[in-house]
Amino acid sequence: MDTDGTWLDVGCANGHLLATLPAWCAERDVRIEPYGLELLPALAERARSLQPGLADRIWTGSVMSWKPARRFRYVTTLDDLVPPGRLADLVARLLREFVEPGGRLIVSSYTGSDSVPRPLFDNLGDAGYPPDGLIRIGRPRRHPLLTAWIDA
Repeated sequence: MDTDGTWLDVGCANGHLLATLPAWCAERDVRIEPYGLELLPALAERARSLQPGLADRIWTGSVMSWKPARRFRYVTTLDDLVPPGRLADLVARLLREFVEPGGRLIVSSYTGSDSVPRPLFDNLGDAGYPPDGLIRIGRPRRHPLLTAWIDA
């Protein structure tokens, strides 16, 4: 995130990132307005209770059917929100309906089997969405954290 704007965290879980990322961005003079979407109603309610100042910005719904009332400068998501064969559908939908023109879709991969990480960068390219940028963060005794972004 390199410019000011709105941000939707798809799969926001308990809202921890919604509460912390704006401060991290502010350290670099970037102002973001956080919003969240969570599939599980109980988890979305937990996020609202933990982050009461953001409660009206945390919605419940499936990323594949929920209709956003607006578009966002930044949208973050995880590649494991859909089966590997549906990654292209997820990316297409987010770019078409969630990310504003000139915005950025940020996709991360935290998971993999014990022996094989999920090949996020290859999967995005194979789905027809080669990343405009990528980050690989090594982690001791774990697969690297992979993040790619696609500029709209």
